[in-house]
Amino acid sequence: TRLEEPINKDFAHLISACYHKTKYRFVYPSGTSEVINREALYDFDIKKWTINTLNQASYFVENDIDIITGGGQTGKLFRLEDGQSDDGGDIVMQWQSRDFFTSGPATQNIFCYFKVDAHVPEGETLTASFIVDDVVIQSHTISGHRTNVLHPLPENTQGSLWRVDLSASSDAGGIALYGFTAFFIPLEGLANGT
Repeated sequence: TRLEEPINKDFAHLISACYHKTKYRFVYPSGTSEVINREALYDFDIKKWTINTLNQASYFVENDIDIITGGGQTGKLFRLEDGQSDDGGDIVMQWQSRDFFTSGPATQNIFCYFKVDAHVPEGETLTASFIVDDVVIQSHTISGHRTNVLHPLPENTQGSLWRVDLSASSDAGGIALYGFTAFFIPLEGLANGT
């Protein structure tokens, strides 16, 4: 098998690869593409290559439970093997964002709202926890397709660093995260006692 288009060497740093169940896989940008747009799979059992247009940006192999997942460029996780359970139980997902700050890590803010833009399949739920300075302020359950509900935070929620933790237990898969936003007022330039 020959590649339809060669690997775009200017964006070769995006290539991701893994080995799972006698198959070697890698994703790459082809031709003039600046993003991952092809997957090459070599099956050691039949000694053949397959090229397709799956465009996950990364792989994660869990050898102890024999699962491979692909992380999509849109925030979706794809299970690349059959099955909808983890040893008979729901598949558990836990994800934590990095810490965010406004104009500097020392700037205090009053946090008013947060929202999560996600697709959660029917019958499934996603729990989003809003955390300020390593303290869980509030958690909300999210369901449905990209509802973008504005979740009010307790009055006078103050701090400098914030992040979002997400967790879900799913037997259907297909939860996709598109983004999250915090709405806050920076307390810059205010003198103490004013």
